[in-house]
Amino acid sequence: MTFRELHSHSIARRKLLPFIRSLEDSDLLIAIGAANEAGSSLGLKQLQLLSIASPSTVHRRIRALVETKAIKKSLQRGDGRRVVYTLTAKTRAAFRAYVSQLRTTG
Repeated sequence: MTFRELHSHSIARRKLLPFIRSLEDSDLLIAIGAANEAGSSLGLKQLQLLSIASPSTVHRRIRALVETKAIKKSLQRGDGRRVVYTLTAKTRAAFRAYVSQLRTTG
């Protein structure tokens, strides 16, 4: 892959995924999305245990992603005490568009 291609991917990422402000955001969204695809969801403690960033940074980035409506915060079904995070429909659609563009451009 050339730097020209990387630049093209970077432009597409900024256009299609504007809610991603950092590498931590990207890693957190991918982890949450992977859990969602597997039929589960992740809580804050599980996200912190992934060692994506310090616990305080994970907490800050999760809060920002909730505020931008990239992820949804809800109480776990059945338990009602544990907060879990899932991707919003808008975020899933944006990632699908981004992956589709990556596949078509190389």
